[in-house]
Amino acid sequence: MLRAVFEIIMKNRKTVYLAMAALFAALTAALTTVHLPLPSEAGYVHFGDAMIYIAASLLPAPYSLMAAAVGGAMADAISGFINWVPFTFVIKAVNAVPFALYHKYSKHKKIVTWQAFTMSLISGIITLVLYFFASWVVYGTAAGALADVPGSLVQAGGSTVIFMIIGSIIDRTKINRG
Repeated sequence: MLRAVFEIIMKNRKTVYLAMAALFAALTAALTTVHLPLPSEAGYVHFGDAMIYIAASLLPAPYSLMAAAVGGAMADAISGFINWVPFTFVIKAVNAVPFALYHKYSKHKKIVTWQAFTMSLISGIITLVLYFFASWVVYGTAAGALADVPGSLVQAGGSTVIFMIIGSIIDRTKINRG
């Protein structure tokens, strides 16, 4: 009976992708809410972006973008940063785009490649720039937004390292990308 249910689920890839997207949204939220505070007004550093990169490496674009958007927005809501939810929803979806595009057209079966490393840098720059403008809107000044840049740089770097570690572990299991 259980085998029959499993076979039905595996035939319907959309169900599997939806379940994985929900799991990655939860992991993104969890790794975003578990954060390291910075000793300044720059906020905090988290590793939720690493889950966004992994999701976008394993799932088709619509699912990974939604997992990124929902997971990031959930983390802001849970952490009490309600005013950031709409910005984060959009920014985190865009954050996944470089990986989604790379993996859509890549012939690599591995998650961790030099190209994926490059996508993490591009994604980090996108996040930095978009959050700079969001901070400018929230704080009302470019100077206030500039104060967030060091934290964003540390966060992007940390997320890249965590992505490379987790991606390498997944690559060793020989799990195929979606």
